[in-house]
Amino acid sequence: MQSKNSVLLLGPSYPYRGGIAETQNEFAMALKKLNYQVYVWTFKFQYPNLLFPGKTQMSKDSKPNDLNIERKIHSMSPINWIKLSKEINKIKPKYLFIRYWTPFLAPCWFSIGKRISNETKVIGIVDNWIPHEKKFSDHFLNTLFQKTCDRFITLSSYVSNQIKQYSSKDILSLFHPINNFLPDIIDEKLAHERLNLNAKKKYILFAGLIRKYKGLDLLIDAFKKISEENQELRLLIAGEFYDDKRKYYNQIKSYKIENKVKIFDGFQSKDDLRDLFCASKIVVLPYKSASQSGITPLAYKYLRPLVATDLPGLSNQILEDKTGVICKINSNSIADGIKKALEPKNYIKIKNQISLKSKSYTWESFSLKAMNFLKKY
Repeated sequence: MQSKNSVLLLGPSYPYRGGIAETQNEFAMALKKLNYQVYVWTFKFQYPNLLFPGKTQMSKDSKPNDLNIERKIHSMSPINWIKLSKEINKIKPKYLFIRYWTPFLAPCWFSIGKRISNETKVIGIVDNWIPHEKKFSDHFLNTLFQKTCDRFITLSSYVSNQIKQYSSKDILSLFHPINNFLPDIIDEKLAHERLNLNAKKKYILFAGLIRKYKGLDLLIDAFKKISEENQELRLLIAGEFYDDKRKYYNQIKSYKIENKVKIFDGFQSKDDLRDLFCASKIVVLPYKSASQSGITPLAYKYLRPLVATDLPGLSNQILEDKTGVICKINSNSIADGIKKALEPKNYIKIKNQISLKSKSYTWESFSLKAMNFLKKY
């Protein structure tokens, strides 16, 4: 017999690392607070090493408390998919939430989803729809996944609009919440000490996985310009390189700004990110392509103004909340945006806005809106 309060989440979760896995944990815990019986199934095999450019797929954090997480999914095994669909039909959850951020997983999710009983509603939670690094098979695989789902929930209206080109099914556009289980904010001076930084300098932060579409080359170019005008400025680059790091190091060297740029090479823990955000004056998102960013809620958490390029997935929230400066996708505009954000009057005004607006971006609010949306059907 089906339980009206049972839900099953499929996607990355502990012990996998990264923003999507962490938000999956947060969503599960928020649903538990709403008195749902929550099952969390994660991967026992996610990516082959050939397709994963990082050093490890696993988290060094401790397991989230009060979550029953089972490693069951093999992303490349049709036999596993058939087995899982049978197990799901035995549980008979009211809602099956499938996390979707890459077309690579479409065959797995489709094979499982097409075998699920009609008693269970399949909900796609979509982080990205059109990949930043496109392949010829993307359209076919996205079409396959949309056939799997009864409805969709997204983390930005930009992604919702992309899905509408494939499907007429109902979509709820939400937001990227601020995770609950993040280290508390610390004083800027203490953050400087923890990172061994000169407290007399002003730091600009680029954080996150480093890929071509993230536009780090544009930020380095912009920083060269503004650092010539303001000798106090320094650039912090923190993240694991999924692109050839040599070109960025060579760019910095060619500009002769090695003494003004500090690179924290590697995947950053929650404590590392807290220190980096709290040590910095502003956070820059110089992206060339984006659907949304997990860096934005971190900036909200640590009350750091944003400078972001004019991409709908990034700029809509910042413009609406007045929590940063939007610039064009070129180094001159990014440089101007950084200078504008650092102007004392603008800086104070933006920080006050972030303090006010950040209270709205909770997992409790996200989960309540999601379940109210589904109750209509």
